[in-house]
Amino acid sequence: MTRLALAFDLGGTELRGALVESGGRIVAQVSAPTMAIAGSDAVIGQIIALAGALLTQRP
Repeated sequence: MTRLALAFDLGGTELRGALVESGGRIVAQVSAPTMAIAGSDAVIGQIIALAGALLTQRP
């Protein structure tokens, strides 16, 4: 079984996420505009939603 990690890059205008194998190969990627204007709870909700989307794409 391959070990996987979730990685996120939270920027001022864009939130990016990736599902990465232990060897460094990117399995899946997602991105969305950062909802910073909606507050921290909204951004945390975005991260959780992107994590769910990435996990549905795991091999």
